[in-house]
Amino acid sequence: TYQDALVIKKSLGVRYLWIDSLCIIQDEVKDFEFECAQMSRIYSKSYCTISACDSEDGRGGCLKVRNPLLGLPCVVDLKLVEAQKPGDAQEEKVAVFPGPVNWRKELSGPLSTRSWAFQEQELSPRILYFTGRHILWECREKVAMEGFSDLLEKSHKKLDIIVRDQASLRRIHPLPARFLDDDWGLVQTDVGRKYAMWYKIVEGFSRRNLTKHTDTLPALSGIAATFAELEKQDEYLAGLWKNDLHRGLLWSGEWPKALPGHGATWPPKPLDPGIPSWSWAAQNGPVVFCGREWVARKWVQTTRHGDSVWSEAPVPSRIVSAYMQSSSLDPFGRITGGEVVVRGWTIELCLVQRRRMTD
Repeated sequence: TYQDALVIKKSLGVRYLWIDSLCIIQDEVKDFEFECAQMSRIYSKSYCTISACDSEDGRGGCLKVRNPLLGLPCVVDLKLVEAQKPGDAQEEKVAVFPGPVNWRKELSGPLSTRSWAFQEQELSPRILYFTGRHILWECREKVAMEGFSDLLEKSHKKLDIIVRDQASLRRIHPLPARFLDDDWGLVQTDVGRKYAMWYKIVEGFSRRNLTKHTDTLPALSGIAATFAELEKQDEYLAGLWKNDLHRGLLWSGEWPKALPGHGATWPPKPLDPGIPSWSWAAQNGPVVFCGREWVARKWVQTTRHGDSVWSEAPVPSRIVSAYMQSSSLDPFGRITGGEVVVRGWTIELCLVQRRRMTD
């Protein structure tokens, strides 16, 4: 993979190449912490990121041996004959394109399962994806692909791209909008949508795999640092944000995977003892957030004109205090503990797993 990356770099006319496993001293804690603190700058200021999507490890390579007919147009010589004049034959060349490229499927290789690769895809301004069938391009505003190299505008409202090629209509399905994409990213002034985007980022990140569970927060530190630059008045708390902590605390493990087994301890102990249990980062596996409506209101039963009625009321709770203890040079990296004090109403719940009825 490193050798292929050097070939690609030379073809792009770029002088320098940064490879994390080579440029970070492995098993050296101080260097690891220092470089993690630079991830936001490294990826967001890069010229272009090379993604070896279908490589299991450093030996898999970027430049795969491929069948060109699977990705490139096939030029066919056709002889067109009009029915009224069978003697007047006209020869034309016609380009036949393969079917639409499903970006989700193309980029679903081994790289898409790695947590450490998540923020490089979100933060990089330009990405060259090398898959087993195609070479794909993505930047903040446009995408392109082999056989159809024109830069095509993204359309995040429909989450797809419509391309008109004369009388034909081609549809290319890219990935959803990235963290800093121009027309749907955090460049907006809508603070509520910014936090909603953060929770979507966390949900996507939590579905990926880590070799070391203590790397959960460091592997997301670059995106967290970028978010902090956009929300300078906020405070980062173990994967959550203090100004939106009411909503940030409303997460759960993805069901049914998060259900405890028979006789298991609940809640389960965090795999990283430094992460407090109220943070999603303490969960081993996918997490989901409940949404703003759980915080904004509640239904209460009251009496009106002698009749019992249900009405909406605000939730009377507040964050009394919150803090986090960092244990590294990276303020968005590993921690040794934290505490949140919330004042409000409580309700006792019983966790029950329903069994499916079988014939």
